[in-house]
Amino acid sequence: LAQGRGRTLRNYLLHWTEVVPPGRRWKRRAKDLPIQQRGAIDCENTQKVCIVGAGIAAFVAARRLQQHGFAVKVFGYCGNKNLGGRLFSEEWDLQAHKMDGAKKILEGAQSEASTIRFDTGCQWVTADDPRFLSEVERWQEAGVIEQWPDARIGSWTSKGVFERIPPADLPALFCGAGGMARIVEHLAHKVGDQNIEYCIAQKFHPSQDGRWVLEYEEPLDSNHLAFVGGNLPQESRTLRSDEAFDYVVLAHGLATNQPRMVSFEEAEAQRVPECLKRNVRFQTLQVLTLVFDTILPLPFDICRVEDGFEVAIVVHSSAKPGFAAGSGRDVWTIFSSAEFARELSLPKQKGEAMKQMEVAFFKAFQLQKYRSKLCSNR
Repeated sequence: LAQGRGRTLRNYLLHWTEVVPPGRRWKRRAKDLPIQQRGAIDCENTQKVCIVGAGIAAFVAARRLQQHGFAVKVFGYCGNKNLGGRLFSEEWDLQAHKMDGAKKILEGAQSEASTIRFDTGCQWVTADDPRFLSEVERWQEAGVIEQWPDARIGSWTSKGVFERIPPADLPALFCGAGGMARIVEHLAHKVGDQNIEYCIAQKFHPSQDGRWVLEYEEPLDSNHLAFVGGNLPQESRTLRSDEAFDYVVLAHGLATNQPRMVSFEEAEAQRVPECLKRNVRFQTLQVLTLVFDTILPLPFDICRVEDGFEVAIVVHSSAKPGFAAGSGRDVWTIFSSAEFARELSLPKQKGEAMKQMEVAFFKAFQLQKYRSKLCSNR
């Protein structure tokens, strides 16, 4: 959290240590408490908080602060009006949707029979911490998350053999019902659409009263891929927020020198993102989704490839809850190794990376005869 001008770095980084039940009151304000005790928040305060991010961290923070009486505004962007961050889900109609450069366009009437769904980031979650397990149970009650039962999980050895992990040795796996983004969408609904701005935070400027005004970029094109790989929208306009904020929460993962890393005009506050850039490594992986007209004869749903370079993790997307394609098509999502992603990290290298991953997938699992059944790659 970044607080107003003239404060020390200690005041910018607040450590929340206690979950406060809604409705409970404290006699002292958070700013009067030692930093280790600042989990206790006055529930009747009217301070405004700006939250930067479009994923689960941003919306959990927003909801929790609302429960403590703060007025929040979330500034996040995953292309168009999509949310999810690293819990981003994609939906494609193989007949109606086409690609025009970096843009996804609609060229016909959509049909469930030709629609496929897949997650492009986080594929599942486990829950062993009692506090998170309670949250997962609430999501289950709301119908936004389901357990993935009987998932076949293991490793593909260098000898071309699948070694399955015994189900009894595995924790319970949970997936978003029809996409991991359902979790974030559920949280966003709780926060309220009126408290969300679908835009890109650029820079915070100090106001005359010691608060923060946000300069942000509002995309003008409907491009759901604009955020991929750190790309910025091709058409946008720069605006400033109408309101000033008492606090800033940085809840996005771009802790590197990328064009979307938010900055502060004030030098002392800028020490916070600079600290993240120096100390937090954020690794992006290459992701490829393949769609087949037939079911592939692979013995797994989640597989780690030993010594995998182009292909490191393979997930059977069609086997996940709510993901079965209406047409019976088989969908697989492939993740590269971090080393491979670093070698081909530039946006102009994405096409070459996808080609190499596709070739490696068919070769590693001896699926060359099924290449003719490939109907789409994304």
